[in-house]
Amino acid sequence: MKNVCLFITIIILVFFISSCGLFEEEEAYYRFSSQDNKRLLPYKEGQVLKFYNQNSEERIFTISAINTSLKGRYSEGMGFFTPSASYYFYYDSKEIIFNDSKTYLSSHIYFERWPLNTGLAKENKYREYPSKFSASIKYFFWNGDYLSVDYEQNKVEMLVNGKTYKNVFVITSGVDSIVEFKRVNGEIWYKDVNVIYYDEIEGIIGFDDLNGNEWRLSN
Repeated sequence: MKNVCLFITIIILVFFISSCGLFEEEEAYYRFSSQDNKRLLPYKEGQVLKFYNQNSEERIFTISAINTSLKGRYSEGMGFFTPSASYYFYYDSKEIIFNDSKTYLSSHIYFERWPLNTGLAKENKYREYPSKFSASIKYFFWNGDYLSVDYEQNKVEMLVNGKTYKNVFVITSGVDSIVEFKRVNGEIWYKDVNVIYYDEIEGIIGFDDLNGNEWRLSN
């Protein structure tokens, strides 16, 4: 009985000391680089983005929130008998939320720096493993699947309402059908955007939909 009590006492002591960081090595911190910071977009809360099509019709989006998390903690496999230092790392992220004035639906642009391969990074206890900056766009009336920005693809130059954008990614869904979906109140909306023009530094400068509209940023 004494041995059991001693064992339990040792386990509790080890867990307490590890929680205090005395057994921990330096955990990986996948932080935004100077190049990343240039890609985080200069949007500000309350900023209004106006897009016009070839018929002078208007679409308005308002930046409703910007959430930045520096050195956020990711953990996995935490347990009473598991030293926490082996299962977590830190990373930077940023989220931009903007609302459509017509439907009040929200879209998100999410940035983060993350290990290139979480499986291999975990084997190395998340220490000193290469990471990658990524950006994804959720919703925005997109008719395709997962929408992300491929920073390795070729960039083009575009003239939009008198302004030249030199670092534009043309992102296409590859889907030629309009997707119908319903809100909670039963009102029907459509996901019809199949092309987005995304400037590496400025963000979304235009988009096309399957109704033949070519929307371009006006401000």
